[in-house]
Amino acid sequence: MDTKWKSRLFVVGWFLLVAFGLNGVLTLVSEGPYYMKNYFQTTEFNHQFEDFLEQLSIYELNQLPKEQVKDLITVSNHELEEYRYRYGELSSQLESIQDQYIHRIEEALANDNQTVADA
Repeated sequence: MDTKWKSRLFVVGWFLLVAFGLNGVLTLVSEGPYYMKNYFQTTEFNHQFEDFLEQLSIYELNQLPKEQVKDLITVSNHELEEYRYRYGELSSQLESIQDQYIHRIEEALANDNQTVADA
């Protein structure tokens, strides 16, 4: 009985090896040309290369003159108002700025440097 199990395991083992071998051969036949060709001839490389050229042309090659870019920029009144009052009313903004720079102003006045204090 023990030899029967051994022979069955031997047959099953050989069957698995043959199945894996055939699977490898069939995969090589069907997918081999895809993996054997040069990377620079694949569609993935062509797609990445075209994307690179597109990005390069957008950011480097087709730059517009500054004057033309300035003409293309539009700002609405709503955007201006939002920017002006983003940090509160004008008086609170000035007070905040003075609080931030009062130490430097006092230091400049102590050193008799009126131009720095005015700035």
